[in-house]
Amino acid sequence: MMFLRKLRKKANELNKQFPNFHYVSEQLPREEVIALWSLVDAFISAPVYDGYSNAVSEGRYAGAIPIVNPIPANLELIRHKVNGWVVILSLLSILQMPCWKCYQ
Repeated sequence: MMFLRKLRKKANELNKQFPNFHYVSEQLPREEVIALWSLVDAFISAPVYDGYSNAVSEGRYAGAIPIVNPIPANLELIRHKVNGWVVILSLLSILQMPCWKCYQ
């Protein structure tokens, strides 16, 4: 629980600094998801378990760039720097990525 509180706090700070930054942690109605995908340039998917992520497929279909962790299911779909980025994700590593810095 401590991790989630820290994550939400950091997300709120980032949202104040970058108005286009949005952190979504709950399941949304399908209509809202479709509307949000139309606004997304890139997205992060970093599940802690290995399994196929519908969000990765939805995001790719919408034309957004996936930034994913190297679990086997993601490695079957995403080739680093070809159709997305495969990285070992931590909040610090995300904030240090060149793609993040271009928004600053």
